[in-house]
Amino acid sequence: MTKQPLVTIIIANKGQTKHLPLLFQSLQDQSGCLEDSEIFFVDQGSEDSSLLYVRAMAPSLGCQGWDIVQIDAEQGGAGAAFNVGLSQAMGKYALCLKPVVRLGKNFLQQCVRALEDNPGLDFAYSSFVQQTGQVDQIKRLPRFSPEALRQANIIGPAVLMRSELFGAELHYCEACPYADWDFWVRAAALQNSFARIATPLAFVDGVESVEMDPKADGAAKARIVCNTPGFFEPEVLRWALSLLRKESWAKPYLPGIIPNAQDVARLWGSHAAKPGASLPEEAEVPLRTTLGSF
Repeated sequence: MTKQPLVTIIIANKGQTKHLPLLFQSLQDQSGCLEDSEIFFVDQGSEDSSLLYVRAMAPSLGCQGWDIVQIDAEQGGAGAAFNVGLSQAMGKYALCLKPVVRLGKNFLQQCVRALEDNPGLDFAYSSFVQQTGQVDQIKRLPRFSPEALRQANIIGPAVLMRSELFGAELHYCEACPYADWDFWVRAAALQNSFARIATPLAFVDGVESVEMDPKADGAAKARIVCNTPGFFEPEVLRWALSLLRKESWAKPYLPGIIPNAQDVARLWGSHAAKPGASLPEEAEVPLRTTLGSF
């Protein structure tokens, strides 16, 4: 009988060959756990040499097993690839990675230990280093709190999770540009718990990592709220619905930040204070909605 892998590592790739050598090297350099891990390389229609590189280099990783899974390029973003990998994961734990992320040598060892030693914890993440090619920036992430997650993505780019958590209630939203943030919100709403490791154990290419289009930021945040409405205050849901309906008072707010109830009140107050402003019907947004459209 084949031994159950300890960790399933899922790498979502779409034409990012140039990042694979550093990612693969960081996997080879792990201080433990990789030999008991399986790797799914989920490729989204890459037209570069990604698959050739993986087929040539994967056998040298020394992991328990590896496989390439190909999906339609138009199926969705990285979230679609992660869903495919998680649905096939046999490991006790799972780790979803993008090629611009690489692991410090102790990442797997410390994150696995955090979950093994604490059965009541569901996810483990660490602070990380953003590499810009000039001055590296250490991103020291805060301890997890639902309140902070409601306003910003406070979770790092590399997160170990218990594989059993993936399912109908907890999966990546393939249509949400902030797919990672949306996933953490879903998890928090299900009362899942997060362990934060203060030491930076991951690295991100800050030059090549995809930044959110400022014009898409507001709608992307609103989708997070509408996907898990019970996690947010009613006023915040009202803002999200109004923004998606393009109502004039509902502004996108600060990039990467979801407004709280007080912020929403200020947005409405600023609009209402304008000369000639009145209380239009659009201000009374019903809180019940068919969320599938978002």
